[in-house]
Amino acid sequence: MLRMRDIYIKKVLYQSRYRGTAEADRIIGDYVKSACFSLTEKHLKTLLSLLELDDHHILSMVAGNRKIPSTYKQFIIAMRLRIHVSASHF
Repeated sequence: MLRMRDIYIKKVLYQSRYRGTAEADRIIGDYVKSACFSLTEKHLKTLLSLLELDDHHILSMVAGNRKIPSTYKQFIIAMRLRIHVSASHF
Protein backbone atom coordinates (compact mmCIF):
# COMPACT_ATOMS: atom_id res chain seq x y z
CA MET A 1 0.00 0.00 0.00
CA LEU A 2 1.27 3.48 -0.86
CA ARG A 3 2.11 5.82 1.98
CA MET A 4 0.68 9.36 1.86
CA ARG A 5 4.14 10.77 1.19
CA ASP A 6 4.47 8.56 -1.90
CA ILE A 7 1.07 9.74 -3.12
CA TYR A 8 2.12 13.38 -2.71
CA ILE A 9 5.34 12.70 -4.61
CA LYS A 10 3.37 11.25 -7.51
CA LYS A 11 1.02 14.25 -7.49
CA VAL A 12 3.74 16.90 -7.46
CA LEU A 13 5.70 15.11 -10.18
CA TYR A 14 2.62 14.92 -12.38
CA GLN A 15 1.58 18.53 -11.79
CA SER A 16 5.09 19.80 -12.41
CA ARG A 17 5.46 18.08 -15.78
CA TYR A 18 2.29 19.23 -17.49
CA ARG A 19 2.25 22.96 -16.82
CA GLY A 20 1.21 24.42 -20.16
CA THR A 21 4.39 26.13 -21.32
CA ALA A 22 7.79 24.69 -22.12
CA GLU A 23 9.45 27.29 -19.89
CA ALA A 24 7.29 26.34 -16.90
CA ASP A 25 7.74 22.63 -17.58
CA ARG A 26 11.50 23.11 -17.52
CA ILE A 27 11.84 25.49 -14.56
CA ILE A 28 9.19 23.98 -12.32
CA GLY A 29 9.49 20.39 -13.54
CA ASP A 30 13.27 20.23 -13.22
CA TYR A 31 13.17 21.61 -9.69
CA VAL A 32 10.41 19.26 -8.53
CA LYS A 33 12.09 16.25 -10.10
CA SER A 34 15.33 16.98 -8.25
CA ALA A 35 13.81 17.95 -4.90
CA CYS A 36 10.61 16.01 -4.27
CA PHE A 37 12.18 12.78 -3.00
CA SER A 38 13.95 14.61 -0.16
CA LEU A 39 10.92 16.61 1.00
CA THR A 40 8.79 15.76 3.99
CA GLU A 41 5.08 15.09 3.63
CA LYS A 42 4.37 18.59 5.01
CA HIS A 43 6.65 20.22 2.44
CA LEU A 44 5.15 18.13 -0.35
CA LYS A 45 1.68 19.39 0.61
CA THR A 46 2.93 22.97 0.50
CA LEU A 47 4.61 22.39 -2.85
CA LEU A 48 1.40 20.88 -4.18
CA SER A 49 -0.49 24.02 -3.19
CA LEU A 50 2.13 26.13 -5.00
CA LEU A 51 1.70 24.00 -8.11
CA GLU A 52 -2.02 24.78 -8.08
CA LEU A 53 -1.17 28.38 -9.00
CA ASP A 54 -1.02 29.23 -12.71
CA ASP A 55 2.31 29.29 -14.56
CA HIS A 56 2.38 33.07 -14.93
CA HIS A 57 1.98 33.56 -11.18
CA ILE A 58 4.76 31.08 -10.30
CA LEU A 59 7.15 32.32 -12.98
CA SER A 60 6.55 35.94 -11.91
CA MET A 61 7.65 35.02 -8.39
CA VAL A 62 10.69 33.16 -9.75
CA ALA A 63 11.61 36.19 -11.89
CA GLY A 64 11.23 38.55 -8.92
CA ASN A 65 8.28 40.42 -10.41
CA ARG A 66 5.81 39.30 -7.76
CA LYS A 67 6.01 39.14 -3.97
CA ILE A 68 6.66 35.62 -2.71
CA PRO A 69 4.39 34.46 0.11
CA SER A 70 6.48 33.13 3.00
CA THR A 71 4.82 29.73 2.58
CA TYR A 72 6.43 29.31 -0.85
CA LYS A 73 9.69 31.19 -0.34
CA GLN A 74 11.97 28.14 0.01
CA PHE A 75 10.63 26.60 -3.22
CA ILE A 76 10.83 29.79 -5.29
CA ILE A 77 14.36 30.56 -4.09
CA ALA A 78 15.43 26.99 -4.89
CA MET A 79 14.01 27.38 -8.42
CA ARG A 80 15.93 30.65 -8.82
CA LEU A 81 19.15 28.97 -7.68
CA ARG A 82 18.66 26.11 -10.17
CA ILE A 83 18.26 28.64 -12.99
CA HIS A 84 21.35 30.55 -11.87
CA VAL A 85 23.47 27.39 -11.62
CA SER A 86 22.24 26.15 -15.01
CA ALA A 87 23.00 29.51 -16.63
CA SER A 88 26.51 29.62 -15.17
CA HIS A 89 27.40 26.39 -17.00
CA PHE A 90 27.11 28.09 -20.38
